[in-house]
Amino acid sequence: MKKGYYMIAGVVLALLLIPAVVGAWNFDYEIYGNILDDPPYYGNGSLTSGADGFIEFTFSDDGWPLDPEERFDYLWSQYFHPNYDTTVVGAYKWVGTFTGVFLIQADNAPVGYNGWCWGTITPTITVWDANSNGYLDLAEKWGQNLFDARLSKLCTDGSGGEMDCKWGWGALASNYFSFKMPPDLDTLYNGGNLTLMTG
Repeated sequence: MKKGYYMIAGVVLALLLIPAVVGAWNFDYEIYGNILDDPPYYGNGSLTSGADGFIEFTFSDDGWPLDPEERFDYLWSQYFHPNYDTTVVGAYKWVGTFTGVFLIQADNAPVGYNGWCWGTITPTITVWDANSNGYLDLAEKWGQNLFDARLSKLCTDGSGGEMDCKWGWGALASNYFSFKMPPDLDTLYNGGNLTLMTG
């Protein structure tokens, strides 16, 4: 009898230790910014569906030149040019991966997602080599390219208006990333998601 009791108690304890998932939250957004600006910031926009609020993020730019043209040349030589991908014929591309931090503020969102949250963002920018010639043409440089970012949620205990969670993850995506020369702003819009854990 005791053996069966301890087995049941062990199962219950194990279940209690499994982190609870709040449930994925999907949203759309529209923000403005420029990776060539100082600082390289995106924001000044809003969530356009899934909740009221906003999202913003900035790239980590330690060591980047301040002049926009020099900054682009630096980014291209350090992040993109070494990562030229010819795996798929007819879909050659340069891929640059960055790091930064993000902030989301949401109201009228699903339960568990109201308030603010912050964390790390890892954006990957794909620049398509439309003519597959291995050279960055002006139309490719200034064209619309793919933006795909991973979000890692860093939060505490839901106090002070923070979303009620311990940790989580998510993503942002846009097919409309473009390099712009400051003071012109790029517009990112499309969808995103966030999944939070309460334990």
